[in-house]
Amino acid sequence: MKKIHIIYNPQAGKNHRLDELALALLTRGMAVSIFPTEQKGDAEKEAHEQCNAQVMDALISFGGDGTLNEILNGVMRSDKRIPVAVFSAGTVNDFASFLEIPKEPDEFADMLLDWDVHPTDVGKINDRYFINVFSCGVVSTVAHKTDRQLKAVLGSLAYYLEGMREIATQGLAGRQIYLRSERYLYNGEYYLCLISNSSSIGGFSKMAPKASVNDGRLNCLMIKKAPMAEILDIITKLLAGKHITNEYVVYFETQKIRVETEDELDVDGEHFQSGPIDIEVMPGSFDMLYPMTE
Repeated sequence: MKKIHIIYNPQAGKNHRLDELALALLTRGMAVSIFPTEQKGDAEKEAHEQCNAQVMDALISFGGDGTLNEILNGVMRSDKRIPVAVFSAGTVNDFASFLEIPKEPDEFADMLLDWDVHPTDVGKINDRYFINVFSCGVVSTVAHKTDRQLKAVLGSLAYYLEGMREIATQGLAGRQIYLRSERYLYNGEYYLCLISNSSSIGGFSKMAPKASVNDGRLNCLMIKKAPMAEILDIITKLLAGKHITNEYVVYFETQKIRVETEDELDVDGEHFQSGPIDIEVMPGSFDMLYPMTE
């Protein structure tokens, strides 16, 4: 009998589906336990303890990208491993969407009947880890500035509305950034910088169109300071993933990169410490459960 431990965030936008998920797992012969988080850091601590105990066969992250980030850090701090699956219960679940993980409880439970464990790349940022994206610049901090009730009602649309508000209040004044990798060096003005593990960021499925979670590389996308006409061109091409062809967009793959900026930093939708940071990829270091794609 497979033993499944659900770590769930009661503040997640779709927490009403927790009972449906638990029932779907139970009816398929799995043993289920549930751990609700109460404050920031609880999911990380619980994941770490479960890894050390080695009683459970798998952990389920029931929440958004922030919940998954905490579980990732808890697992990575242990010298033992438990595979992790992600059930989309947050406002925007970029990483789960990228992996095409089933969103319905019954389909999700079916996936766990005969699961595939996939060694997955993660990013390391100083002494912390991220599963999806590091960001800085204009609208990069939208996720944690958006009203929680608005997110629950409007979903990803709430992020877009907050993003428009940020642009309206901040304007498009250029910010300073210093980037250095084995392939690229830049010191100048910019609007947005993303260092991503997957292609799905902020609800845009092709933001980093060449990204893969098992290629041993991270994707860096930076939008330099540009005229408004060029910004509009970039925006109109986002859905198709063609924005990287714009001359003001820098896009490349890297294994290590250093970032220096005075702007706020965001990791998987949460505030991160300020100051110079070093980012590197940790190839195949996180075991995940998701469907095998062709």
